Amino acid sequence: MLKRKNYKVIISTIFIILIISILLLNNKTDYNKINFDNVVNNINKNNKLFKTPVVNIENYVNSIDNNDYFSNEYIDNLSSKNPSNSSLLSKSQAIEDINFFFELLRKNYGLYTYFGGDNVFLKAKNNIINYIMTKNTITKKELYDVLIKNLNFINDNHFIINYDKNTHKILCKNFYFFTLDEEYYYKDDIGFFTNSKSGKKYILKINDNSE
Repeated sequence: MLKRKNYKVIISTIFIILIISILLLNNKTDYNKINFDNVVNNINKNNKLFKTPVVNIENYVNSIDNNDYFSNEYIDNLSSKNPSNSSLLSKSQAIEDINFFFELLRKNYGLYTYFGGDNVFLKAKNNIINYIMTKNTITKKELYDVLIKNLNFINDNHFIINYDKNTHKILCKNFYFFTLDEEYYYKDDIGFFTNSKSGKKYILKINDNSE
């Protein structure tokens, strides 16, 4: 009889312990959930979202009709079967090449519209042709130089004229990326800042630009 009584006590004790454990576990889960929600809310409160402008892709898409591109026959006729090794071009040859070059850009260069479209490219083309008109002949080097000079508005690391690994020039400005892993920057209603022991330190200007 005593053994049965002890058995019941043990079973009851185990049952009570299980109930207490479940209650503690539930409370801990709720506590963790509350803490996590608080952390997320504080992060969202302290960090301001960057509002990006609505971009209309049509402003950067070439509006040329698909049927207006060069045909294969036209390109074949332009390809010289016996290219000349001469470094000189006649005035008419140079103008013909420039007309074709700018038409090629207009119909095939993906950033044609982005860099100003007809308004910008045709102005550059006219400047080049006006320069050629002052000469009876022009060297390939002169033509290359005047192209580079008048197309300096193009900022494209993949745009290369007359590729030569020793002499070609890429139409792209030099940009340098800088990062500092030890500091983190945030934005509030005043501006960009980093935290320090003395409080927030705001960025006043970058490269003399305060905007």
